[in-house]
Amino acid sequence: MTVFFMMLLTASAQKIDVKGIVLDNDTQEPMIGAAVKILDESEKLAAGTVSDAEGRFALHLNKKGLYTISITTIGYKPFTMKCHINETLQLGDVKLVSDNVMLDEAVVTGTAAKVVVKGDTISYNAAAYKVPEGSPIEELIRRLPGAKIDDNGKITINGKEIKKILLDGKEFMTGDNDAALKNIPVDIIRNVKSYSKQSDMARITGVEDGEEEEVIDFGIVPGMNNGVFANAVASYGTHGRHQEKVMASKFNDKFKIMGFGNITNTNEAGFHGGRAHNEGERIKRGMGVNMNLTLPKFELDFGVRAMHPSTHAETTSASQNFVSSFSSFGNSAGYNVSSATRIVSFGRAEWRPDSMNTIMFREFVRYNKNDNKIQNSQYTFSEDPYLYFGDPMSPENIEEAHRQGFLTNSRLNTTMNYDNSFNANFIAMFNHKFSKKGRNMHLRANLRYTDDEKKDLTVSDVHFYNIMNSNGTDSTYVTNHFNHTPVTTWIYSGEAAYTEPIAKNMYIQMKYRYTRNEKKSDKKVYDFSSEMDRFDGIVPRYRGWNDYFARLQNPFDTYIDDDLCRYSRHASDENKVSLVYKYIDKKIQFTAGADYINQHTSYRQNYQGIFKDTVRNVNYFAPSMSFRYKINDMNKLNLYVYNYTNQPSMSDLMDITDDTDPLNIHKGNPGLKPSVTNTFRADYYNFKEKRNRSIAADVYLSTTRNSVSNAIEYDERTGGRTITPENINGNWTLSSTLAYSTELDKAGKWNLNTFFAYDHQNYVNFFTPRGGDRKKNTTRDDVYTADIKGGYRLGWMEAELNTSVMYNHTRNVLQPDGNFDSWKYSYGTTLMFNFPWNMSVNSDIRMHSRRGYNDEGMNTNELIWNAQITQSLLKDKTLSLSLQFYDILQRQSTVTRSVTAMMRNDVSYNSVNSYAMLSMIYKINIIGGKRSDKDDYYGSHKGRRNYRRSYM
Repeated sequence: MTVFFMMLLTASAQKIDVKGIVLDNDTQEPMIGAAVKILDESEKLAAGTVSDAEGRFALHLNKKGLYTISITTIGYKPFTMKCHINETLQLGDVKLVSDNVMLDEAVVTGTAAKVVVKGDTISYNAAAYKVPEGSPIEELIRRLPGAKIDDNGKITINGKEIKKILLDGKEFMTGDNDAALKNIPVDIIRNVKSYSKQSDMARITGVEDGEEEEVIDFGIVPGMNNGVFANAVASYGTHGRHQEKVMASKFNDKFKIMGFGNITNTNEAGFHGGRAHNEGERIKRGMGVNMNLTLPKFELDFGVRAMHPSTHAETTSASQNFVSSFSSFGNSAGYNVSSATRIVSFGRAEWRPDSMNTIMFREFVRYNKNDNKIQNSQYTFSEDPYLYFGDPMSPENIEEAHRQGFLTNSRLNTTMNYDNSFNANFIAMFNHKFSKKGRNMHLRANLRYTDDEKKDLTVSDVHFYNIMNSNGTDSTYVTNHFNHTPVTTWIYSGEAAYTEPIAKNMYIQMKYRYTRNEKKSDKKVYDFSSEMDRFDGIVPRYRGWNDYFARLQNPFDTYIDDDLCRYSRHASDENKVSLVYKYIDKKIQFTAGADYINQHTSYRQNYQGIFKDTVRNVNYFAPSMSFRYKINDMNKLNLYVYNYTNQPSMSDLMDITDDTDPLNIHKGNPGLKPSVTNTFRADYYNFKEKRNRSIAADVYLSTTRNSVSNAIEYDERTGGRTITPENINGNWTLSSTLAYSTELDKAGKWNLNTFFAYDHQNYVNFFTPRGGDRKKNTTRDDVYTADIKGGYRLGWMEAELNTSVMYNHTRNVLQPDGNFDSWKYSYGTTLMFNFPWNMSVNSDIRMHSRRGYNDEGMNTNELIWNAQITQSLLKDKTLSLSLQFYDILQRQSTVTRSVTAMMRNDVSYNSVNSYAMLSMIYKINIIGGKRSDKDDYYGSHKGRRNYRRSYM
């Protein structure tokens, strides 16, 4: 009997296994992370797991019976199967196929979801956007629908500017987006989330303050949060191009740390139209570390980055000045050689001792040391020199312009400068929540400190061709000045805020802030103009002014020019009182309020032997209003109206003339008034998960009353300008954007992305021809932009057609010859192929054209072709070789155009854009203390990234 009961208990305790493998029907590759559940007859969970890196799963049941097996994963219809399970069940291969494929009883349909929406968060599946092997996340962002990165690194998604980058929800190198864009590899990214992140105050208090910031949050591949992974890249190419990068990190649930380093002289040219710094030849060296610690009541984020860039930039420029009814044109050529050392750190510590209290501390510290050597030649003409010459800067053409009488002046400059600065910003916050929901008290203290020291030695030779000296020859003006300017700034403030709920969804918030600002500058000027002949033959070098000082006839201190030395001390006290009404519910967020600001400012200055002590008191109101209507999480309308006042600088208010530069004489104006800027902004966003369709629109209007502009008296004989700040009305800005993206078919193979923008700038300024009456001039600049991309994607290939157009329409009221129209347009295609033998081929070819430039050499057609071949090696594919070709046809140039109220300027830089590069990429992945030698960690020939996960 005992034996019988033991056998019965053993039988009842035997576990029944259910096993299988989840595969992608198109690629025959394993699907990782698929959720596998078994429900009993009462629909309760009997067992559950997820598929591993090989797509396998195994579940255990304690008894026989009728069960429902469910297999789900993002982007696929759920697979369900009801059956009696009496013994071990082998399901075999469960294949997930495309929507347009008929199903059998054990096959589910779908394609990998490119975009998933949850609440107000858009999550992009990184595996659906293929990039060349070894690419940083900058390239992934470029592939996302509605995403753009401009030449300055500004990121926008659906028209919204991204302010911060997060890694797995944690801050990553805050304030230094390039550290993430250029150093985090795409390989470790599972998804990219875009959403609005609350301000620290709103998150802590639980009351919205309308100060959200748009962020990108890069999700790490599951499993890597409990392991070590590393990535090393070594690249060497033609024309001396090279790039070495290394990244390593260790992650677990509580602690994350990532270190990275790089050195490159490629100007960080991205593949497929990536951002490159083409303003000269650059070498960038850098290293950094970022860490995050998460405990139940305490969080710590910290990052530090050290950089040592150097640049050799050669420039040529052509400009037209809008400062006179007479034409004024300028051409220059020069070079700038620089070397810098920068160290940047950020930190955030947050402690929540209990549910009612929060203490937070933030720090931002920046150290910068910069050396420059600059040589520049500049010529000013009274007529457009391109009407006469193809190269206005050649010696023979300069002589011919002088002979014909339209050469106004020339300036030859040699400068060495050194800047050593330290900046620190510390913020401390305390918040207490009262028992009544929504009632908060918030305290904040802020300290900023800046210590900046500048030294520069400038040798300047100015030649006036239309003014004769006493000897009857052209007049010249030669200066040789050494300037030493230490500047110290202290800014500290304290703020108290109290929020009181007055009714359901209604709040009143009261704030008081006091700010003290002190800035002291003590500029010393030494004049060596009388010693110019002693400096012949000296070759400029970094901080090489001692080479000049050693040749001085007299002691160094005897050359100080007391009239040019300037001591100034600026101090201001500001009291700001704010009262804001808020209404917040699930659909509507409305705020309206006003700031009352009292400023007391004192300014002391000793310049040209004149001591000035000025005091100013200012009181003003600044109302604001915002309205948000959330139709649903993915359908929103936002309206903002606010204004602010800018006070003129105290130095502009001084009745002092600075004529140290004969071509740019500055005068102060004690009668300046504060400027008032009124701003309106409206934006609308709508996203539909079906077809991943999004539309984003934005309108921005800004007008300024009593804007501080420059009244310019222009001397046609010398080309010199006397500049006086004046209040002027008529400056306004209008801009609008529209972004639309959608998939064109149910399977998501065809897609369309578009972006349109319009910007209008209405610039106004004064000018006064010598001996004439002052006139008001207006420059209107309209910029139209359109980008259209259409693509087709399969598991093994991707093709994209793209085109972009930028039209610049500029009109000048008093200078018709300042009217011009320029075009920049491009069109081309991108192709990517993945082959079964672990090889990928990428090709990008585009035609870039420019029209409307005065210099015909800038009106070009440039066919830019880039290509890349990558072969993955070793059994685990952790080693890859990549051969990249940039600008194969050697057609790329670097030209930029800018327009302001005073001038139009076209600039061309030197840069090596055409080269070939061979790269070796090696990756290491260790999870749970074991090397994942068999995992398909970094992708397969069909383009899907599979990762080994560790589940407990």
